[in-house]
Amino acid sequence: MKKALIITSLIFILLSCNNNNVEINDVQKIESQLKEIEKVNSKSKKYFILNKLYFSALKIEVDSQRIRLLNQIFKESNFNNNYNLSRKINIAFAKQPVKKNVLEQANLFKNKASYFRMIGMLDSAYYFFNESKKDYDILKKYNEYGSSLYGLAELESKFNDYNSSEIKLKKIIELSKQIDDKKLYYISCIALGNNYKSSGDYISSIKYHKIAYKYYIDNRDKIHMSYLHRQAFLNNIGNVYKEMGLFDTAKTYFKKALSNKKVLLDSDLELFGLLKSNLGYCYLQNNQLEKALESFEEAKKAFFKVNNFEELSYLLINESKIFLKNGNTLKSNELSKQSLNFAKKSKANRCELYILEKIIEQSEDNKSLFFDYLKLKNKIENNENLSRNRFYKIELETNQIEQEKKQLETQRNQAIWVGVIIFLILAIIFINYRNRIIKSKYELNKKHQKSNEIIQELITQNQAIEVESRQKEQRRIAMEIHDNVLNQLASVRYRLFKLNFTQDPNALNDALYGIENIRQVEVELRNLTHNLTNQSQLEHISLKQMIEQLIVVHHEIYGQNVIFEMDTWDWEKLPAETKLCLVRMIQEALFNTAKHAKADNILIAFTQIDGRIKLRIKDDGKGFELHSIQRGIGLQNMETRAAQIQAKIEILTNRNQGTEIIVESH
Repeated sequence: MKKALIITSLIFILLSCNNNNVEINDVQKIESQLKEIEKVNSKSKKYFILNKLYFSALKIEVDSQRIRLLNQIFKESNFNNNYNLSRKINIAFAKQPVKKNVLEQANLFKNKASYFRMIGMLDSAYYFFNESKKDYDILKKYNEYGSSLYGLAELESKFNDYNSSEIKLKKIIELSKQIDDKKLYYISCIALGNNYKSSGDYISSIKYHKIAYKYYIDNRDKIHMSYLHRQAFLNNIGNVYKEMGLFDTAKTYFKKALSNKKVLLDSDLELFGLLKSNLGYCYLQNNQLEKALESFEEAKKAFFKVNNFEELSYLLINESKIFLKNGNTLKSNELSKQSLNFAKKSKANRCELYILEKIIEQSEDNKSLFFDYLKLKNKIENNENLSRNRFYKIELETNQIEQEKKQLETQRNQAIWVGVIIFLILAIIFINYRNRIIKSKYELNKKHQKSNEIIQELITQNQAIEVESRQKEQRRIAMEIHDNVLNQLASVRYRLFKLNFTQDPNALNDALYGIENIRQVEVELRNLTHNLTNQSQLEHISLKQMIEQLIVVHHEIYGQNVIFEMDTWDWEKLPAETKLCLVRMIQEALFNTAKHAKADNILIAFTQIDGRIKLRIKDDGKGFELHSIQRGIGLQNMETRAAQIQAKIEILTNRNQGTEIIVESH
């Protein structure tokens, strides 16, 4: 014992001198050390690091960070069976404001459950596993929820409540499939296999152990466990056959697991001890006493090194049977007493009860222990009944809470449905009301449109009356000019023409010049009266005929050659106003060509494509620079008339390259 204390002290001193374990004062460094702790092989070194991390975490000022780190250290301490540190952390948490964070509270409950399970306070462990389960369920943390549920199932199996444990484990298996938690699925299959073995359903036990092993082989990269799974699997199957009394078959599995003895001794000494102890038991049952004793001795050394007193007590009582069979009663009794002492030391009441039972069976001299046996049995049964009742009470309360929760959920859903129905009714009322408004607007717009049509019809009628009045006025003016002005000019021209017979040359030349001027005025006025008269007749004379008359008169007066082209479309269905505007634009263009262009040839062409009309007037005259001339009244009139018939006008010209006018409707 003194040696062990000295060695431990030296290790602590060496670790304290290690530069890698300097004082840790911030969150990141603590988290980094927690991640690296898995790589530390020495248990004493792990204990030292966790203790140091604990004191460093207490110095963190931010509550949420400090609580989170303490929870992580608590978890690692429980996992490494560091009783003293776990107890300190459990006490320290009483002073921490945990309830401010539901997740950290759930983590704390789970860590407390692991701590109480470790120290044997199973009813407290059950309570805290159940509390953490409820919080994880609220938070929808299904991986952690499954882990807490697994803790409850494990505790129930310890109290032989295999039915409840089985229900929970099967629920965990289904949950782990849904959330794809491979490790949770794996350990639940193993636990279910052990449950079936303990309840005597050996076929189901072997089935689930094989499922677990196959699943591990298929997903070993995603299941991170710290022990040798092939050997553990073989040990589980061997134990089932051992319970069935098929010792030869069981030995086959135990020997397969022990085939790589060196790996077991280096990696998992406790598993090595279990395999050797189980193999020794099979040898004992087959009366291979020497082999049994040899296996027990190797297992004993392993259990001593890992301080597994419970398994050591089972081993010693089995070893005592070997000496009893060999007639060495003294040695057998000595081993029985050692077995009972280790059972008490392990604080495993069930183990102690089993050892007492076997000691009493071995010898009549041990009958005095029968009262101790009964006393312990009653104590265990009372404790188990009490704990089981507490389990049931906790579970009952949980079920009641869940039922109330479901009831509230049902009421909430009903309220939502009522709200939805009311909303739908209001929506239907609103839609009907809106449709009525839309229909009313449609009827109003329809009436408004009808009113506009009537107004437009009246406007058209007024325009027709106005056009008719204007045409009458034009005819009156034309007649006035023709009957009065033209006749007077003709008389003047006649009188002046008679001077041609006088003998004065100068007078005659002046008279001839005047006569020519008057003739020119007469031609212009005649052309004007001709056009005014035609305007009044546009509704009755075709567009084609009107343009042809313009061309004839223009050729007679100015001598220019005019080519006229018109496609086969029915041009006469154009409105009178459109025909008038087209004629006036052609008239203006012909006049400008005669006056300015000095052209020999003129082209007038009408085409129609998809209801759009196009007029082209092209000459081979001298042309002009469009940007350099001032836009006169004639060109402005053409643009105005084009706008009246919703058309655009374009002039293409250049000096010495002729002129082209294009009028095209929209």
